Amino acid sequence: MKKLLVTTLLAGTLAFAVPTLSFAEETAAPATEAVPATEAAPPATEAAPAGPSAEEMAKMMAMMQPGEMHKKLETLVGSWTYTSTMQKTADAPAEQSTGTSENAMVYGGRFLVSKVSGTMNMGGTETPFEGQALTGYDNIAQHYQGVWYDSFATGMMISTGTFDEATQTITEKAEASCPMTGAKRSFRNELKFIDADHYSYTMHATDPTGGAEFKMMEIQYTKAK
Repeated sequence: MKKLLVTTLLAGTLAFAVPTLSFAEETAAPATEAVPATEAAPPATEAAPAGPSAEEMAKMMAMMQPGEMHKKLETLVGSWTYTSTMQKTADAPAEQSTGTSENAMVYGGRFLVSKVSGTMNMGGTETPFEGQALTGYDNIAQHYQGVWYDSFATGMMISTGTFDEATQTITEKAEASCPMTGAKRSFRNELKFIDADHYSYTMHATDPTGGAEFKMMEIQYTKAK
């Protein structure tokens, strides 16, 4: 009887101990994660690039200043009258108009502003007309640049050109939207310095119907007295 009791108690103790051990194993603290190695220090910040040298600064300052090509434009400063002859196509009748142009250098002699006013023959009717040109010489690009806009259009004519000393002429390549076709149209323009009291502006274009180049417009300027 005593042996049976001991055996029963031992069995009960083991029965209790086994689940307790099992629970202890299941609830054991998780293993401590390895601490990652310290990341490498970031590379040293690179030194800021050095600024332009004194020589480079002097060159940039020189490029900002007006030069001989700007002085050429300065000869057109003043009040002028003009007579214009224009043909819309190569075989169209010529139309004449007159007006005035007030020319002035702006921004320290860097750009020429020409303010034009007059009339233009529109289908037999003389219509008031205003326009403005801005012309300059880009020392970096080494060519003249121009913009023209007026009261008869919403677009602008953009041009670039070079000066020929022998002919005293700035020859421009220009582009604008054609009101008849809606496409971009190219022009070859010539600004000729004649003398102190005269200069001219001629515009050549290719006929929109597919013909050869023709003189679309010629403007003769005379200095007002």
